[in-house]
Amino acid sequence: MYEPLRELCCTLISSNARLKTDITPSVVISSEWDYSPLYFQPTQSLLELVILGIPACESDNALLFPLMGHEVGHVFWQRIILYESLDGLPFAEIKMHITAALYSIVSKNWNSVAPAILADQDISVPLTSDEIAESKTLRKALSPLEAIVQAQAEETFCDFLGIRLFPSSYLEAFTQYLAPGTEPEANQLYPSWSLRIQNMVCAANHYDFSSIPRTFLDHFGPLGATSDLRFTKEPFPLRQRSDFSSDLQYMCHVAEVVVSTLSETLAQAANLASENAKIPMPDQENITTIERMLRADVPGCGSLSLGNLLDAAWRIHSDLLADLAAINPNAEDAPHQRSVVESKAAVLREAVLKSLEVLSLEKLAV
Repeated sequence: MYEPLRELCCTLISSNARLKTDITPSVVISSEWDYSPLYFQPTQSLLELVILGIPACESDNALLFPLMGHEVGHVFWQRIILYESLDGLPFAEIKMHITAALYSIVSKNWNSVAPAILADQDISVPLTSDEIAESKTLRKALSPLEAIVQAQAEETFCDFLGIRLFPSSYLEAFTQYLAPGTEPEANQLYPSWSLRIQNMVCAANHYDFSSIPRTFLDHFGPLGATSDLRFTKEPFPLRQRSDFSSDLQYMCHVAEVVVSTLSETLAQAANLASENAKIPMPDQENITTIERMLRADVPGCGSLSLGNLLDAAWRIHSDLLADLAAINPNAEDAPHQRSVVESKAAVLREAVLKSLEVLSLEKLAV
């Protein structure tokens, strides 16, 4: 999986960099004990190095590949959005959007936010967002909250880039490998699961993909995943501080409200990054052609994009998961039925790996 991942990462960076020289990073793929893929933050001495971690137990599973789109998003955020500018959408504007949205939410909800987050500030009169921006003291007081907003905005952007690069396969892989069995503990660096899931559906609809995987909607329905979700400019209603057990929980809630107003801007940025890298939208006819080859247990060739290839693979894998779930555990031949399905899944994974090799060779031949 190394070469396609390296090429994807380098293409996104070099195609969107303001400075076109000396920008291509060196990519290292490492096997990690963590069960989910991860991106290692760069150190000052190794700024040119990108280290992406893949779970050791899944290192030969190309069906995990779409989730790496999220990690590539972190690379893009750190190397382009924080330090460079997107053509037509400079990060300075995104950063200003984040700050302006935060100050606007704080100003509009002053009576709720100020006592919880600005308790040590002797200000009884509500301030406008401009007045907040002009106050060095208030900006410093709000900096912990702004850091949470920045982190949640980054995670949201990374989900959107993963969806833009690997349309339905990102949602399928997310459901299969990262979906929580129960509601996990809140993490201030991430939006809540409900907001994150709803934003994913909104992004898929924003990019006008043909359909959202049924497995994703079924699994995350309790968290608000419905096929008709769209981005909205209106922020979610801000709840009262008394609804939360700590100021930190309340800060995370305020951050989510801010991020909800930024979601469409972040989705547009992910789309622009992909367009600049000449990564096409999904081609359903091409996906169906690749799917037909993989169902015949042969590597797919002629794929127009990495996303098309993996979308085709996940169509088949989803069917196999459904077959596995349909097996009656009490049936006498249940072990044999499971063995047959698992063998088919193993063949599919191998065919996808070979298909990635074919895709790399086809690009070299162009």
